[in-house]
Amino acid sequence: LQLRVNAACFVRLAYAYYPFIEVNVDGRMVEAWQTAGGSIAIKLEAGEHVIELIPRLSSWRRGLLLLDGILLLGGGWWFFRDRRRKRLAA
Repeated sequence: LQLRVNAACFVRLAYAYYPFIEVNVDGRMVEAWQTAGGSIAIKLEAGEHVIELIPRLSSWRRGLLLLDGILLLGGGWWFFRDRRRKRLAA
């Protein structure tokens, strides 16, 4: 998002606040606050700025994604092993 402000101000972005979202202004990470409505608010100085929002997964979600991958691989291995056993028995 590119914008220009005439004076130092707080900007409310029309994006939902998420504790693991990284907000960069002009290539530097800044602190983001949650508004009463659940949006993102940041403080800007006067001038032109480029705002970048980078969502990150929490460690809990990364762990669940890893567990999902392990279970998917295990289920696939079990399915093909069982299928192979039935074919050899026939």
